Amino acid sequence: MDNDEIKSFVDKVRAFFSPPIKELDREHGEIISMWHDQTFLSLTDACNINNNDSSQNPSELELASIDTIVTTNAGGFGSLSALDPMAYSTARKGIVGALLYHTGLDCPTLSADADCSNEIVQIWQTALRIMEAGTRASLLSLEAGISRKEGCQKFCLLANNISKFLCNLYTAQLCRQRQTILDHIEEIYKFISCNEDLDYIRELMDAKTCQGILRYVGLSALNHCRPSTLRSVPVMECMILPVGRLVGRGSLWSGASDSKVSGRLNEASLPLMAGCSYAVQRSVQSYAHDIFSDMGLTMANISDEISRLDEKQTMTPSLQSLILVVMSSFLFSFEQHDYTKIVEHTCLWKFMAKIFTYCQAALENEGVENFQTHRNDPKSISPQILEATGRHMNLNILKCTTSVLHTTLFQLGRQITHWTSTTLTDDDHMLTMMPVSLLKSEIENVLIVLKKKCANKSEERKRSVAKKGFH
Repeated sequence: MDNDEIKSFVDKVRAFFSPPIKELDREHGEIISMWHDQTFLSLTDACNINNNDSSQNPSELELASIDTIVTTNAGGFGSLSALDPMAYSTARKGIVGALLYHTGLDCPTLSADADCSNEIVQIWQTALRIMEAGTRASLLSLEAGISRKEGCQKFCLLANNISKFLCNLYTAQLCRQRQTILDHIEEIYKFISCNEDLDYIRELMDAKTCQGILRYVGLSALNHCRPSTLRSVPVMECMILPVGRLVGRGSLWSGASDSKVSGRLNEASLPLMAGCSYAVQRSVQSYAHDIFSDMGLTMANISDEISRLDEKQTMTPSLQSLILVVMSSFLFSFEQHDYTKIVEHTCLWKFMAKIFTYCQAALENEGVENFQTHRNDPKSISPQILEATGRHMNLNILKCTTSVLHTTLFQLGRQITHWTSTTLTDDDHMLTMMPVSLLKSEIENVLIVLKKKCANKSEERKRSVAKKGFH
């Protein structure tokens, strides 16, 4: 998607959500118009920069020059090519171009007696497999009066359209393993059975791009009001509250209804932005990283506040509420390229360790059933109720933090698979082991508390039995 197309989507969003300038006075109308212009201009500029990073797909002349050489080493021209050799060959080379483009491989220059690399042979074999399977499926679904040659031509035309569609997308080699890319592209050719399917996919992607632009606008406004620069805790909480929703949590951005398909689509994009223009995704991602970096400063300030509390002091209700909002912002799906940056920028594990250490006392809360009060002074229970409320909030914070830890650990399986397939650096090892150690420590603390409670109940039962025996 080029910059002109992005501008057309921006214009569409602006027209649909046009500000009510006529209903405002001149000054406020000019302010809103200026903010709109600046926001969308920054988006189109960023998209223009991102689009310059895209790879170029190989030309037809480059493919034709080596196709005969590689084909002899990659299984031939295909048995079904006899139905229409010209159309079949053109469609197959179009698929080869799409595969080379998305795997990031350069079209090689080979002599007649040169050996082909395994990667190039695999590309040609995948293209041949796609053509054979697609043509065969087209022949099996022929209607009465349609010749086998026309059935072959029908799939060749469809394959050409799919190849052009794929070459207009941003290359995927930065996000996935090469074999994974080949498997997914092969599935795309199998999944799209007619041009109407392709049109429907384009409509969905256009809608996702418009939604991505709206998300960019929200993150842009939030990024201009840095929570860490605020001094009021309630205002800070209000600014952080929409972060989770804007970044990817919630049903607004849910993709395909099938969880298997949705999981595959979301592997290479910002959470729940599958189908959105890559340039818009990059712009949204940049703002999201900036916001989480700023949130890391807020988390550091919270840790300092907790460190200044002595044993008898408790967190204020506003600080407790702020911690809940901050932790809930991490309850979304991390992607491979987002995980390291967000965790490092926010010092998430250190913040969790601080929360776990402080809130351990919440596990020892016995509830209000043991409260003591005097008949002549019912108000004496008020301090105990306030203390129980604070402990209950600490317990909620502990539960929320534990949920974030479990959610993040669950996603670490995918990160570990990605890292071990390449090279596991010391930083990757630390990011992997720190949450595991944190969970282990938390489980050990919980077991200690449970052991004490079981011992206390056992002592109570013994005393109760002894008391009954004494009477």
